[in-house]
Amino acid sequence: MNCKECNQPNDAAARFCCNCGATLEAPLTCAACGKTYPAGTKFCPDDGTKLGELTCPACGKKYPAGTRFCPEDGSSLGGSPAQKVQSVPVQQPAQSAAEANWENCGNSNVKWRFDKDYGTLTIGGSGAMPDFNLKDGNKPPWFKYKKTIKKLVVQDGVSTIGNEAFIECKNLTEATIADSVERIGENAFLQCESLNAISSKAKTIGKCAFEKCANLKKANFELAETIGNSAFEKCTNLTEVNFELVETIEKGVFTGCSNLKTVTMNSVKTIGDYAFQGCSNLAEANFEIVEKIGEAAFQDCRNLSAISMEYSVKTIGESAFMNCTSLSKIELYAIEKMEKMAFAGSKNLRKAILGEDYREQWRQHDNNNQVFWGCHDSLEITTERSPRAREEGEREWAEKLERAKQEDESQRIWLEGALAEQESKMYQEIDEERERLKEAEAAAAEAAAERERLIQSSPSSPSASESASSSFVTKKYTASRISDGNKLFPPTITVEKNGLTVKLPGLFSGSEKFVSFKDISSISYDAPMVGFTKLQLNIHGAKTTVEGFYKDDCKAILNAWKNR
Repeated sequence: MNCKECNQPNDAAARFCCNCGATLEAPLTCAACGKTYPAGTKFCPDDGTKLGELTCPACGKKYPAGTRFCPEDGSSLGGSPAQKVQSVPVQQPAQSAAEANWENCGNSNVKWRFDKDYGTLTIGGSGAMPDFNLKDGNKPPWFKYKKTIKKLVVQDGVSTIGNEAFIECKNLTEATIADSVERIGENAFLQCESLNAISSKAKTIGKCAFEKCANLKKANFELAETIGNSAFEKCTNLTEVNFELVETIEKGVFTGCSNLKTVTMNSVKTIGDYAFQGCSNLAEANFEIVEKIGEAAFQDCRNLSAISMEYSVKTIGESAFMNCTSLSKIELYAIEKMEKMAFAGSKNLRKAILGEDYREQWRQHDNNNQVFWGCHDSLEITTERSPRAREEGEREWAEKLERAKQEDESQRIWLEGALAEQESKMYQEIDEERERLKEAEAAAAEAAAERERLIQSSPSSPSASESASSSFVTKKYTASRISDGNKLFPPTITVEKNGLTVKLPGLFSGSEKFVSFKDISSISYDAPMVGFTKLQLNIHGAKTTVEGFYKDDCKAILNAWKNR
């Protein structure tokens, strides 16, 4: 018959599935001939009687097999003559054969059953399985079947597998462990020599849990966080392990796993003593964040040719990589301490690159520890900065340079804005000064016209020459205060009738001097496109330069000298 759960074919007389341990349907018995047929058979092959149904001899109604009395009239079912019963007592449901087959596991809620025909041990119930100890005489209840157990099924609901639970089940080949199991106890599968694969989501694996499982090839514990000492020691056929969350590999976990080739442990920070000792086929070890490697951790790993821990490992224990004869190059940029004989006997090791911060420690102490004793005669040992550190330094320098460029650009923009603002302010002051001078000239012209009008209208009007002489107006020109050097005491030139009064800026009020037009041999000025005009007076062959005047002022002074 086939199991409804997994569709596995089973023997007709079997009560439990040989694959998953599920309860099988009970066989059917023919009411006419008494022969037994597998569950699901509808009719008896001999007499055609329909199986699985009983007919009431009184009313003719049909009822399922196992019904003892007709609910309508109380007649007895099952082929005997109709018998009327006055009352039918309430029957308690009988315990099924499958339920009756479960046995208790100590005082816990865990139960077990064993199918002798198929060698299947099923663990069910709920909660934690008790721990066992053979030395104290506390044996698991199924220990008497240890030689015939071939398959193990731990059902959902069981939370732990106790210590020494399946110890010495040497014919156990397959184990199915439900996701509810969180801990596998110490020595739980010790010396299960025929077990070939194990997969579980347990978080804790006790020490020696799978020790000497010589046929075990694959172990997958993707959620495991803790692995006890010697958990897989001497699993000589183990080739692949996967522990994604483990941070510490304890002492001797994989000692003697001579066929181990692939190790995936991305979270490991500490590798204990003898952890991989004697893993002669281990070719590559990838431990990206490991910081500490214990004593003899990889000793005699003769196939190990590459180790990926150059940026993380800080401490390497005594004889950690002794006799790793396939190693040719190591890079240890974060190393801080190496104990004696760490790489001794690695006879093909030709290059060792150590971090630059380790230079003094190497020279003063570790160099005397025979760290590289017995390595290749041409071994080159150097200390240098790691490529990663160089890349980080270059990146930091590039970032600083970019920040400096941005600061320079910001400063340039600010300076341009400040200069533009200052230039705008200067031109505004020039325009204001010009307007002020225009207003002053207009006022002076208006005053001169008014004076001339008064003179003309006066009864005692002077002669023409006197009028011309008396009509002369003294005019004073002052340099702008915003010109260079003229903010405190700007120079002034006063045009008088016979000459110029020149006042130059000095420490306090400056000096003032009258120069006759006769003494001035020439007057010239230099007017730039932008800014103020320089006025030059040639007095007795000596040039006097006065700065800060407007071009129109200089023209007026020059015309006054020409029209003298």
